[in-house]
Amino acid sequence: LKVLLGLFLAEPLLAVLRFFPTSILSGLLAISAFELAAAARSALTADAEKVRLCLLTCCFTVFCGTAVGFFLGLVAWVLLGVTALVIGPSESVAAARAEWHTVQGKIANWKPLAARTRIRQGRDV
Repeated sequence: LKVLLGLFLAEPLLAVLRFFPTSILSGLLAISAFELAAAARSALTADAEKVRLCLLTCCFTVFCGTAVGFFLGLVAWVLLGVTALVIGPSESVAAARAEWHTVQGKIANWKPLAARTRIRQGRDV
């Protein structure tokens, strides 16, 4: 319905909007931005990957234009989906990183057998 109204009534509405002061139109635009932000709140309270995708698409849209931003957002969504299939879900990646840091800590604290026996005997290494 909105698309049809936009197609057939865009020019007459534009003629009416030319009579409004810019400050009133700016206020209406700000209210529309707040409504869009409220609608996007559910996406921004989701997991980190959805938040990254939302912000990435917003940046593309702001800096590259609406059509290009939408297309690049779709490309980013596909790439994030492919990486999730190849690498795995973020929970398993986080668990693997934690395990790797544990192993690194054990390796860093490891000392050769000769050094451990000298320490037990009270001699410096």
